[in-house]
Amino acid sequence: MAGQRTLDPPVVVRVHAPQPTFVAPGVGGVVKWGQMEALVVSAHPTMQAYLEVSLEAEGFNVVSFTNAAEALRYLKNHTPDLIVLDDEIKGGVSALDMAWRIKRVRRLKEVPVVVLSSSADQRTQVAARLARVDKLLVKPLTGGEFRAFARRTIEMRTRD
Repeated sequence: MAGQRTLDPPVVVRVHAPQPTFVAPGVGGVVKWGQMEALVVSAHPTMQAYLEVSLEAEGFNVVSFTNAAEALRYLKNHTPDLIVLDDEIKGGVSALDMAWRIKRVRRLKEVPVVVLSSSADQRTQVAARLARVDKLLVKPLTGGEFRAFARRTIEMRTRD
């Protein structure tokens, strides 16, 4: 028909750059950057940034949320290699409640869950055990302990 223009479909260009590699200390081999995925849930921006930098330094690709509901929605379709929950989470769900929910999902029950807590009292420790938390770390964190746990997670996952 006269006067009509046809539009060409948009062109999508995908660039596939080689992924950098990261030699994880203590791991017998090379871990592809982004091969291991960690989920971080923290409403505190400084803590979230610290966790992201620490985990990326250990070779993890990090996905972060501030809200428990968003993180749980993400977990419906994804299985990270490590889950880190700060006790400061938005959405009305505590880190221990969220851990309890995660560990009840068959697909996620073997994923290591770390809970960062402001308290190390006996009640918190018992609640963490009942929620099947793999590691309870008390804030303020020392980089060594957190990164060591992340490194052990890589070692365990690369052996499987």
